[in-house]
Amino acid sequence: MTRDAELGKGSTRWRPVRETIAPGAAGTRQHPRSGYRWFGCYRWPRDQKLTLTFTYRAGAECWYLVEGRGRKGVFPGVVALHDVIQEVMQ
Repeated sequence: MTRDAELGKGSTRWRPVRETIAPGAAGTRQHPRSGYRWFGCYRWPRDQKLTLTFTYRAGAECWYLVEGRGRKGVFPGVVALHDVIQEVMQ
């Protein structure tokens, strides 16, 4: 007697089962760069002053709220200051 017969199990044959996976929500992006926080703003001239306000938002990752040019963006504390300013001035 085999172990399967002792346990009362029959033959285990694999049969393909067709399952459908529901598609995810459709994206709303119209433009590949539209996800950027300061998209739509014209490029800031480097010879003009730029005023930014950094607000500490706390949290496990040390988040900062950056306000400037009429828009807001939230950045984690591990992002370099240069990268934040570069994104604002794009």
